[in-house]
Amino acid sequence: MQSGSKAGFRAHEKFLEVNLPHVAVARSEAVGGYLVSTSDRRHLQEGCVAVDLRALTSIDKLPPPLPPATNRDGLFPDIFDLADYPLAVFTIEPMDLPASRSGPVVHLVITGQIKIRDVTKPVSVKSDCRLTAETLACAGSTVVDARQFNLLLPPQESPIQVNPMITIEFSLVFTGKM
Repeated sequence: MQSGSKAGFRAHEKFLEVNLPHVAVARSEAVGGYLVSTSDRRHLQEGCVAVDLRALTSIDKLPPPLPPATNRDGLFPDIFDLADYPLAVFTIEPMDLPASRSGPVVHLVITGQIKIRDVTKPVSVKSDCRLTAETLACAGSTVVDARQFNLLLPPQESPIQVNPMITIEFSLVFTGKM
C-alpha cells in the first residue's frame, strides 16, 4: 500500500450546552494491506486492509467556546480498547472486477468482514476506484453501528451525545501487481 493512504471515521455529535450538531472526524495514516487478483485483473481473489487505531487523530474543528477537537484523541484508547485491540481489519471477499482499463473511475460495492474490538461483522462498502498500470486507488465509505462493536459511547446523561451510526471512510492506494 502506498504512503498517503488513510482511513478513519465520521461521527455525528451533539453538545447539549451548544445546541449545534457537529461531525467528529478522525483519520489514521497507519494503514496497510494487500490485494490478490488473477493475472488478467478481472477477479479479486482476496484482500485485506488493516488500520492502526492508535494513530487516529481528530481533524475536525469544534465551535467556540468548546476545546480543541484533538482533546477527544485521549479518549480513543478507552473507546476502542486499544490496549487489547489496536487494529481495525477489513477482509475483502472474492469478487469480479470490471475490465481493467486504465483511467476511468469505476463505482464498486465491495463486500467483506470488518473486525473492531474482536467483533467481526459483514459490511458492504461503496467505493470509487481508478486503475492504472501500477496502482489501484479507491475511496469510499460504509456505515456501521458502533454498539455492535462494543465501542464506548457517552451515556444518555452525558452533555455530549454521539449518534451510534458511524461512517467509516477510506482513501487507499495499492501499488504493484495485484
